[in-house]
Amino acid sequence: MMSFAGRYLDTWRRVAATVDLEAVDRAVGLLDEARGRDATVWTVGNGGGSALASHLAIGLTLNTRRSGGRPFRASNLGADAAALSAATNDFGADYALQAVFECNARPGDVLCAFSVSGESAGVNNTITAAARHHVLVIALVGTPESTTARLADCPILLGSAEPGIAEDVASAVMHAMYCTFMYETRERLLTGFPG
Repeated sequence: MMSFAGRYLDTWRRVAATVDLEAVDRAVGLLDEARGRDATVWTVGNGGGSALASHLAIGLTLNTRRSGGRPFRASNLGADAAALSAATNDFGADYALQAVFECNARPGDVLCAFSVSGESAGVNNTITAAARHHVLVIALVGTPESTTARLADCPILLGSAEPGIAEDVASAVMHAMYCTFMYETRERLLTGFPG
């Protein structure tokens, strides 16, 4: 009998294989266009999604610069604890991320949202605000029927609503997205990468 860890990894492999690579490539294209026009990439999530959002912002900025690529303007909306607590106090928890976003976003920016359930009010309120501010939305989301998937301009479906599996798939997709820019100036990827 396969162990839980073995079953988990086997499930992850099967679910990861369902990710639409064309959607990932479209998202990478939107990010590249944003960088080309010096737009900001805003990232947002709730809980584990916020950690992934922070990681993406770091990948697009510091990691890309360190590797010799041209870094992005990118920031995680949940990174500034003081601003987030002030916005929560002034606007309420469901509107705090939206308030921070609306104070900073410009038309032509891109918002990259992470949500397993696709029903996080704070994330969805921010996505709704993005449309009003002419900001395109990339969403890494668990299921197609969710609010987040329906609101996004470029949904990337993670193939699972189970948080561990979905966040692990999102992590792999997020790494693929920003590593595209980290390694853009290298003739070959690191040893062990295909291609």
